[in-house]
Order: sequence, then structure tokens, then C-alpha cells
Amino acid sequence: MVIVFVLVTAVAFGVMRFAQNNDVKEQRENLTVGAVLKFDITTYTYLGDGTASVYDYVSVWQNEDLLSDCVELLDQGDAIRTLDPEWDNKNAKSKKEWINENIRLQRLATSTMYNITYNTEVTEDSVESQKEAAREVINSYVEYAGSIAALSDENIKYDVAKEIMNEEPIFTQGEEKVNTILELGVGAVLGILVSATYFGIKVIRSDKKAR
Repeated sequence: MVIVFVLVTAVAFGVMRFAQNNDVKEQRENLTVGAVLKFDITTYTYLGDGTASVYDYVSVWQNEDLLSDCVELLDQGDAIRTLDPEWDNKNAKSKKEWINENIRLQRLATSTMYNITYNTEVTEDSVESQKEAAREVINSYVEYAGSIAALSDENIKYDVAKEIMNEEPIFTQGEEKVNTILELGVGAVLGILVSATYFGIKVIRSDKKAR
């Protein structure tokens, strides 16, 4: 009976783990695409010797009125429609809200560098198309950001210091541990049921032989 229990538990666990591994391959991935935008402080004509503090553009770029420029840029291409199939059904305000909710801005300390990133969950078969679309959207946002910064100083120069492209499975180690425990538990229950059935059959057969 013990042998039957162990065998059934092991087989059940193995089958569920195999099924889970196949399922994990189809899990959604966490995709982050972005750029580090760097302004050249020496091109700020109003800074003189370049020692003055640099203005933080984050709140400026998220201004609802100024975001109209970004919406116009995104409307010109198809990339945004890949990221948001409902884009054309949105009004101007909703488009601006989408931008502020989905494109994250972070100034790196007090430097002239900014992280501009877009993050989303994608399926395995859509990773490449989402990557390309996200890259185009980020490029449009960088163009918008540069043009808005130029409103304060038309001579300001900037470049993309680094491109960001990260993919991570959403299936976490913690979830894997929980699933492993559940698989062992289900396997053990099946093992007990099969073992009990096997034991019951043996008892019945023994009774029949005794008669």
C-alpha cells in the first residue's frame, strides 16, 4: 500500500509539473521599453557658467495642455494603436490620461538625465510586435519631451544616453513554490485515494478467498 501511495503521488506530481511547465512557457511576460534622455547642460544659454540648478521637466511634460503635442505625434503613426487598440475611440483627454498613466518619468537624482519607460504585460507571440511599437511610442515621447524643453531654451541639446529593453517572466519564484506545494498536496491526496482503493480491493478479494 505504501509503495502504491508513493508511486501514485510521484506520477501525479510529475504530470502536473509537466503541464505547469508547458503552461509557464505560455505565461505573459513583463515588458519594459524606454530610454534615458540626457540634456547637455552646457547648451543652456541662461545658465552662464553651467553651475546653476537645472529645471525638473517631469511635471511640465505631464501638463495636460502640453500633452496635446504628444498626442499629435502619436496620432501620426500606428505604433500607439498596437499598444492600445482603442486609441482611436478615445477623446483627447483620455489619450492624455493614457500617456500619463502608461509612460513613466523619473529624473535621475538632480542630474539632467531622465528615465522614460513604458511597461506592459505581453504574451509570447506578441513580444516582438509590442517591442517595436513601444520603441516607436517612446521615440515619439522623447521627441515631444525635447520640443517642450526647447520652449524654455531653444538652444538646448539632448540625446538618448541609453535604450531600455527588459523582458521578465511574470511567473515568480514565490508562485512556483506555492504551486509546488499544491502539486505535492494534490499528488498526495490522489495517492491516498488510489492506495485506499487498492487496499479495499485486496480486502474484498481476501474475503472472497476466505469464503
